[in-house]
Amino acid sequence: MLRPSILLPIILFFSAVKLDAGPAISEFMASNDSILPDEDGEFSDWIEIINEGNESTDIGGYHLTDDEGDLTKWTFPRIVMAPNSRIIIFASGKDRTDPESPLHTDFELNAKGEYLALVAPDGTTRITEFSPAFPSQNEDQSYGISSFGNIVPNKLISTNSVAKYLIPKSEGELPEDWNSTDPSFNDSEWNSGPGGLGWESSNGTLKDLITTDLRDEMRSINASGFFRFPFQFDSTGKTLQTLNLKTQIDDGYIAFINGVQIASYNSPSPANWNSRSSRSGRPDSDILRNPSDHDLSDFTNLLNEGQNILAIHGMNSSTGGSDFLVQVELIAGMSKVGEIYEGYFSEPTPGKPNSDGTASGPIFSDYTKKPEQPMPGDDLVIEASLVEANAKVSKVNMFYRVMFDDEKSTQMTEDPIGSGNYKATVPGSSFEAGEMIRWRFEAVDELGLKSSEPQFISDKDSHKYVGTVSLNPSVKTKMNVVEMFLKNPNAAGSTNGTRGAIFYLGELYDNIFFSRHGQSTGGFIKKSYNLDFNKTQRFRWHPDEKRVKDIDLLTNWADKSKVRHVLAWEIMRESGVHAHFAFTVRVQQNGEFFSTADFVEDADNIYLERAGLNPDGALYKVYSNTLSSGDNGNSGVEKKNRKKERNQDLTDFIRGLNSGNTNEQWNFIYDNVNLPMCVNMAAANCVIRNTDMHRKNWYIYRDTGKSDEWALLPWDLDLSQGRKWNGTDTYFDNKLFSTDVIRVGTSVNLVQKMWSRPEVNQMLMRRIRTLTDRFLNEPDTPYDQRYYERRLDEQSALIDPPDISPSDARLDFVKWGSWVQSRGSSVPYTSNNRDVEDMAEGIARWKNEYLPGRRNYMYGTSARLPEPQSGQLSYELIPLIIAGAESKTKIPQDSSEDLDWLTTSFDDSSWISGTTGVGFDSSPKYKPLIGTDTRDIMRRINATAYIRIPFTINDPGNYKKLELLMKHDDGFIAYINGKKVAEKNSPPSPSWNSTATTSSGEADVNEYEIYDISGHLNELKNGSNVLAIHGMNGSVGSSDFLIVPELYAGIPDSNGSNEPKIDFGDIEFNPESRDQDEEFIELKNPNGIAVDISDWRLTGAIEFNVPPGTVIPSNGTLYVSPNRTKFRARTESPRAGEGLFVIGNYKGHLSNRGETLELLDHNG
Repeated sequence: MLRPSILLPIILFFSAVKLDAGPAISEFMASNDSILPDEDGEFSDWIEIINEGNESTDIGGYHLTDDEGDLTKWTFPRIVMAPNSRIIIFASGKDRTDPESPLHTDFELNAKGEYLALVAPDGTTRITEFSPAFPSQNEDQSYGISSFGNIVPNKLISTNSVAKYLIPKSEGELPEDWNSTDPSFNDSEWNSGPGGLGWESSNGTLKDLITTDLRDEMRSINASGFFRFPFQFDSTGKTLQTLNLKTQIDDGYIAFINGVQIASYNSPSPANWNSRSSRSGRPDSDILRNPSDHDLSDFTNLLNEGQNILAIHGMNSSTGGSDFLVQVELIAGMSKVGEIYEGYFSEPTPGKPNSDGTASGPIFSDYTKKPEQPMPGDDLVIEASLVEANAKVSKVNMFYRVMFDDEKSTQMTEDPIGSGNYKATVPGSSFEAGEMIRWRFEAVDELGLKSSEPQFISDKDSHKYVGTVSLNPSVKTKMNVVEMFLKNPNAAGSTNGTRGAIFYLGELYDNIFFSRHGQSTGGFIKKSYNLDFNKTQRFRWHPDEKRVKDIDLLTNWADKSKVRHVLAWEIMRESGVHAHFAFTVRVQQNGEFFSTADFVEDADNIYLERAGLNPDGALYKVYSNTLSSGDNGNSGVEKKNRKKERNQDLTDFIRGLNSGNTNEQWNFIYDNVNLPMCVNMAAANCVIRNTDMHRKNWYIYRDTGKSDEWALLPWDLDLSQGRKWNGTDTYFDNKLFSTDVIRVGTSVNLVQKMWSRPEVNQMLMRRIRTLTDRFLNEPDTPYDQRYYERRLDEQSALIDPPDISPSDARLDFVKWGSWVQSRGSSVPYTSNNRDVEDMAEGIARWKNEYLPGRRNYMYGTSARLPEPQSGQLSYELIPLIIAGAESKTKIPQDSSEDLDWLTTSFDDSSWISGTTGVGFDSSPKYKPLIGTDTRDIMRRINATAYIRIPFTINDPGNYKKLELLMKHDDGFIAYINGKKVAEKNSPPSPSWNSTATTSSGEADVNEYEIYDISGHLNELKNGSNVLAIHGMNGSVGSSDFLIVPELYAGIPDSNGSNEPKIDFGDIEFNPESRDQDEEFIELKNPNGIAVDISDWRLTGAIEFNVPPGTVIPSNGTLYVSPNRTKFRARTESPRAGEGLFVIGNYKGHLSNRGETLELLDHNG
């Protein structure tokens, strides 16, 4: 109930008389779907505050609250409201109080109804209060306070009121002030008579309106007559809100109030004592049925307390006219001072004068909406709780109907008295099993103000009833049940459609619109349906998901296995594609089994938001467009949202995609296309073998206002997983196809360009391999580890369970039959034709025909899939020998050492002691690496040096990898414990004085050559070991020589599921522009294969989950950005126009103080 603490006549927005007052809540909206966006583009709840007084008001320190226990919940900053002004505050929860920007409370409004108040700065005085709660609001419906129905009509002049009149015979007879209220004016000699005044022929249309006949006084004498209607006006205790003049005058007139002209019709200018109307008046029949109505609200200030005059100068079209009429009504709309009501406005007007509306009757705070389904024969008790809005509750009625029978009514009883809780009963004898029961309420208060629930504000976009369905014990199923109720079932399968109801998850949806869905499938005997839900009651398809506006109930008539829709959409979603939800349900129609069908999400902003996309992004459904140069944004597409704007964005995209040379086009693609999304969808299309993406059956989406990138999204996946359309059989080709179909959708220009670009081709093939391994699985995968087989078994257990007979699949098969090759007409389920298959037979064909064939093809040579990117062990490398290790060196003089020097037992005590590296250099190049200088004992003496480096290890069996790292000039042979393990530039039969086979084996002082010698792990011994190296120079006279070895043993640190290494490249943490949104992280793929980093994670300094479909080509680069738009707008490289692969947006920013940054693979 509204409880104003001060009188608020100022809230009468259509009032002509403005009174002084402070601020107040005038209008608010608790379910803003499309009326008023905030500065973020979001449709937040809003509250309008008005200052309709004559003085400016500082509202700083006032409070808004939705909690009666916290009256100072949100406080206004200092804002001075001008007289007669309004301000909008968004109830968004964003808590913004900058007076120079839009204001936001720290709470949101509950559309189901809750407490709301504007509180004075003292924190206790409630200026405007809706208590205990305002009533529920539908989407885009506003509520507030006004006089509403409190305006009482007061007839100041009636049709039979007496007038003084004069028909002058000369100019001097008419006083100049004839139309005024001047007390000195004397009309006592004028004639008088009640309205209507004039004349009409005996059979004329207007004859019944004539009370005072003026034929003899006026006809053929003067076309003008002058009429004065006196009236009294008394506004004591009331406020004049409206003023209306209704006229039935033939042919023309000028009307005055107290000497001021207020209206005219067919009047000449100037008008004289004997003027004729400027033309003939309205048809007499129109005058009779439809009095002219003049809104005089702008002239209410002309009325005086007490005596007033309405003066009419009536004019006939000629002095000899066959008829004439003057009949008027003057009606004042009055309201009591200070008496305002709360109620719903006819249309929201945030920031503007409020519209008309309806004062609220009693408020339904709660009522029975979703009761437990009753058993036939059991009474259904319906309850409603009400609180007063403007006056006490007088009466509550419930109206109910069963199925489509006539409505019945019963008065509800308050129980207990004074509680506000009312009850009524639907007799159990009135409904049978599986029948729909609906009810609605009407309540009246002591002022006669009415309210109803549901409100039923539109017969095309609101529900009239709530309800339930009586239990039907014969329905046995493991699926969710959709119960459809249609008075005309056939009309639901037509494009014109019809209205009906459905019952799902315990909730009845009344007055929803059914129509046929689909183009090619429209001719199926078993139809698909569009279900359009009302704004007042959106559809709850899942208890944990947001309600949706529409949903598609799709036929599975062409799919005998009944699972293709669901599995195709599921694999899309599980792959990370932003795809629709889809699941199979049992459908009842008017209480009887109807079918099994698939619920599939409809495309709109709610779908975009649920799928993790921008709900404000543009979405186009494609019916006939390939994004080619001959296409544009208006051809073959349906825009699913943002319909108030043109399709220029899509036209511009198509133009950019086809303009310039190949490199220019690809620069455009890299800057305007979300490649991971497109790669991911293309790969998933291959995995499900979708054959129906071409000129149609897909969406194109733009991340409008954010990244502005475009991407492709899937639609219509029934021709997948073995199914194929052909011109002869159409849908009805019973063969299953398993080969080919790698490159799906190449008739779409963007897809074709992706496959033709070498680095993107790599991305596509790598992602296909990833998803194929995950969902299709290799042919030798054990049955219990196969994704498809598991899901086929689960769907069979759901739709065709062996413990329910007949199952839903069986009931569907019996009702609808099947089809045979090339014919879509129904064949009875009893037919012996080999093409007639039930669900179990359809599933068996998946397992025995399609899946084996598809696996063999995808993992065979024809598909040319890359090898898996993962599966190699990674290791923790333990250093056994590092540069600078202690060593022994000898330059042999003869062959006396033989090969004994290679073993651990050899006595090298006479050799030169030192450290690695071993060698010499006449230039500075190698000198920093040399620990044992052999120049004097080697140059021009012998090109060979023997080197021994001892090392000790424990438990060599722990090592699974062995790497030798070498810097050498020119050749070498390496031995471990006497066994040769590696060599480079060495002769076939080395000896004590051998030279290398080349003199150009210069060592890179910064990089080691790495030799994987894991095949010699068995040479390692527990305890003492020796690495012996036979180093060889290119010639005895060479100016330099170098041997620097390192030896590492590896211990596995993974289970074999590791991924290839991805390196960090440049990390820009301090952009030249000083705009941190222009920073970036560069990732480099040093591998010779493309690497799928989908679902990897950057963590530490920033946080970012790499989106599905992100593949870095071999030796390629990827940029990760906190703001892709800002990255591309950089003024220096890297930037737009350079063909760079960019993803984002990551959370946080990089610091120049140094931070940890990690890239974790999908295993963490």
